[in-house]
Amino acid sequence: RIVAIEASRLRLALKAAGADAAVYEGTEVIAAENPHGAAMRKIFGDQVLREYAPALLDEAGRRTYEPAAAEAAVADLEARIAGAGGCDAVLGFSQGANFASMLAARAAAGVGPLATSLRCVVLLAPARPGWPHQDAWKRLFAAPLPVPALVVRGASDTVSAEGPVELVAHFRGARL
Repeated sequence: RIVAIEASRLRLALKAAGADAAVYEGTEVIAAENPHGAAMRKIFGDQVLREYAPALLDEAGRRTYEPAAAEAAVADLEARIAGAGGCDAVLGFSQGANFASMLAARAAAGVGPLATSLRCVVLLAPARPGWPHQDAWKRLFAAPLPVPALVVRGASDTVSAEGPVELVAHFRGARL
């Protein structure tokens, strides 16, 4: 819902130019006691917040995900996008940016239904990337991804911190 609201002007502009744009929210409701949810409510207010998979942190303070939950979320995203006819680009914000990088990694490896259509990603305020180091994703992120990427960092964003800078290294020729 947050991205749908924040990107409403972009979606209208794309529609006016003859392009389709869809928003795919996470399917999981963030529990009230989730510490990440508390931080999000400070920024976005008291509303129903959703995620693709519960967020975890590794020993270095980087974002990770329980492997089965992340794989299920990626499969769900791929199915929803492919069911709508595929896509040329994926734009993700926060956790959506993290998962967009996973979609890009699978597409670059020729895995999944987006392998023939995904041409680029726009990653807004991604977290510090621990998922590329997890066993479930390590092979796909072994070398910088050839998918064109624009990674956006807010100058005063203390939540994603160095996440955008660190994620750029996982894409060949990415722009920060």
